[in-house]
Amino acid sequence: LSTQHSQILQLRHRLQTLQTASTQWEDAHRLLRREYETDRSEWQRELRDAEKEQIEKERRFAEEREEWERESERWRLEVEEARMECERVGMEKEEWEEAR
Repeated sequence: LSTQHSQILQLRHRLQTLQTASTQWEDAHRLLRREYETDRSEWQRELRDAEKEQIEKERRFAEEREEWERESERWRLEVEEARMECERVGMEKEEWEEAR
């Protein structure tokens, strides 16, 4: 009877130890899960911010490219006008010299 009683006490102690370990493991698991969710939310926010920043950079680049294209066209037209003016003046000079 004494041996059985001793075994029962040992089993109860082992059961209590296992229940304590199980509770500690569950608490640790919940804590890690919470940290993971927090980190995940933070990473997602950082990713969204980076995507927004990239979109804004691309938008600004497109605007700058369009502005550059407009300026390039404006300069091309000015150069063309100047070239035509030079040709006209050259023709007038030739006509003037011929008339002299």
